[in-house]
Amino acid sequence: MLDLRLLRDDPTFAARARASQRARGESVEAVDELLAADATKRAAQADFERLRAEQKAIGREIPRVNGAEKEALLAKAKDLSAQVKLADERAERAAADQARLLLSIPNVIE
Repeated sequence: MLDLRLLRDDPTFAARARASQRARGESVEAVDELLAADATKRAAQADFERLRAEQKAIGREIPRVNGAEKEALLAKAKDLSAQVKLADERAERAAADQARLLLSIPNVIE
């Protein structure tokens, strides 16, 4: 299995992976698709983590306030809950796509 971090961070390794794909008669674009899927996964995970942190911060704030402010925070928490759920689903789909693509590319031919 390819080292995704090395593929992402080292352009010469990415070029070697493309050359390896070409030598095997496999799709060279698979390497670029994998890199794009990795970027999508990382962005989706970051979005999920940002929303989850905001949700937790609001959850900690709710017991400290009263009245209309509390109602507003509860409504925002409910909205954030739905956003967090969607972001988690997007992150899981992106991770599955990335894993599928990663497993489809064999090791680099030396």
